[in-house]
Amino acid sequence: VSKGDTYAVLLGLGEVLGDMLKDGYSVKLDGLGTFYLTGKAGGRGVDTPEEVSARQFKEVHVRFIPEYRRGHNKKVTGRTLVPDKVEWRELDMEK
Repeated sequence: VSKGDTYAVLLGLGEVLGDMLKDGYSVKLDGLGTFYLTGKAGGRGVDTPEEVSARQFKEVHVRFIPEYRRGHNKKVTGRTLVPDKVEWRELDMEK
């Protein structure tokens, strides 16, 4: 696809992702990972679920878990955002 098409998709993705998270969904993008929200409450706790309110939450954060693979021993063997082979290069900062 062209750079322009890619740019348009990424612009739209931000809006759709925000709407889905706002509606309480986690968003999994195959090959990339999962986005979800967490909240941080402040003040005192409450005794029953019925007493919980939106006013108790002081912060909301978008969290991300990269997609991963597990080996036969059930240990994580790779994450999609970390390539299997990394090549390090020196950058010429004077250019």
